[in-house]
Amino acid sequence: AWSGGTIDGAGTIVIGSGIDGSIGYDGGYGGVQLNGRLNVAGVVVLGADGYGDSISLGTYAYLGSDPDTGNPIYETDPGQLNILAGGRFELAASSTISEGTANVGERSLLSNAGTLVKTGADTASINVDVVNTGNLSIEAGTLYVSGAFESTGITTITAGAVLQLTGEASF
Repeated sequence: AWSGGTIDGAGTIVIGSGIDGSIGYDGGYGGVQLNGRLNVAGVVVLGADGYGDSISLGTYAYLGSDPDTGNPIYETDPGQLNILAGGRFELAASSTISEGTANVGERSLLSNAGTLVKTGADTASINVDVVNTGNLSIEAGTLYVSGAFESTGITTITAGAVLQLTGEASF
C-alpha cells in the first residue's frame, strides 16, 4: 500500500476498484482516506469504473469523555482537496467526497480553482464545504452538496442535470 510522499506525472489518475483498499476504507470498491492535502494540477477521475468510489477527507479520533459533562471529546484533523488552476477533477458514476472527521469540529474543504466536472446519470455527492473560484460543470445526473457552498467562479448546469444544495450557499 502506498503511504505518504508525492504522486507526480503528466498522466491521469483514476480512482476506482483497482485501488488497494489498505490506503483507506473503501467498502470493497475503491476509495482513498486523505489525511492532509491533495493538490490536483493534472486530471483525476473518481468513479471511472462505474462504481461508487470515494475520497474521505480528514480524520477524527475519540479521546474519551469530558470529566465534567460526560460529553465525548474528539480530536479532528480536517482534510483539503485543492483543484489547482489548470487542474481537472471529474466525478463519474455515484462517486462521493465525504467528511472523514464525522462532522466533529472543523470541516474539511474542497477548493476548486480549476475545473470540477460531474458526468454520468447517477448522483455524486460532496459532503464537505466547497469553495469554487474556477469552473464547475454539471454535464449529467445530479451533484448533491451537503456542506456550505460558495462560488465566485463559473457554474454551468447542462439541461436535465441538477445541482442540489442543502447547506448554506452563496454565488
